[in-house]
Amino acid sequence: MEPKFRFWNKIVGRMTLKSYTLQEICDSEINFNLLNIMQYVDLKDKHGIEYCQDDIVKYRNKFYRLIKGNYQFELVGFSESSQCTPSDFFSEDAFKEGEIVGNIYETPELSFDINFQL
Repeated sequence: MEPKFRFWNKIVGRMTLKSYTLQEICDSEINFNLLNIMQYVDLKDKHGIEYCQDDIVKYRNKFYRLIKGNYQFELVGFSESSQCTPSDFFSEDAFKEGEIVGNIYETPELSFDINFQL
């Protein structure tokens, strides 16, 4: 599947209403200094909403920030009790149980509840 992206406009403080493909981005004259770019994950939450980078995800009554890690998308501070060490790995099945409750731009107040584990 071709990657899709959305943008947070820093000037007007708004998220784009549509998603963009790489080709659409390359063909445009977008000023990237005015935007934060987020990539969609190609997985959906329990309501059928597609996950995107910088979403805030509620899973088992805790909040996590979805980030793009080195090799995969990860939830900051997520760990399963079955893992030997805390890890940001989040299985596809767990994504299906999770719920997008906002993102770091449109609902910054939820960022204070994010489950960080150092």
